[in-house]
Amino acid sequence: MAGILKVDKYQDFNGNDIMTSDGSGNITINNAAMKNTPSFSVILGSTQVASANSFNVVDFDTVSFDSESEFNTANNYYKITETGKYLIQIQIRAAHTNNAQEYHGAALYKDTSSSFGSETIVAYTRMLTAYGNQVYSPEFQHSLSDIISFTNGDYLRVKYFNGSPSGKNISGTSADIPRCTSWSMMKVIGA
Repeated sequence: MAGILKVDKYQDFNGNDIMTSDGSGNITINNAAMKNTPSFSVILGSTQVASANSFNVVDFDTVSFDSESEFNTANNYYKITETGKYLIQIQIRAAHTNNAQEYHGAALYKDTSSSFGSETIVAYTRMLTAYGNQVYSPEFQHSLSDIISFTNGDYLRVKYFNGSPSGKNISGTSADIPRCTSWSMMKVIGA
């Protein structure tokens, strides 16, 4: 036996809207605990030169979306506004010296201040670009993905480690390779 239940809103016992419908099948989740927010996504819009043999802050300059308006494009950091576990996704496409043995990598840093005076690495991936007689592509896509706990008031930023003895380009987005250097995060619900 089948039944149909038609409602335009679901409420809790105190009359607070949990979920509403506009009558056309479009649902709005009103309960913050049921949303993957805070969340944001940013990209590097144009090529950036990374200094040799050092960690370089990636200058994400284009905000795709930011649910809390907490990404600071002037200083390239994100401020956590809600304690919880977050899914992070970082992509960095960068040049390397062809046929040279160099380490390169992507890192997520955390601090309790926007001045980043006592920052620590909370996630890191690195790659050896050549080994022995192997020749790798002169450009690589670095990917970093993890679920990490953060506290309200944590400040985060992404750095790229250029292990070359000279400056190397971090690729900005293009029609051929959209979102090749990007950083996205969202709070994980139910974790």
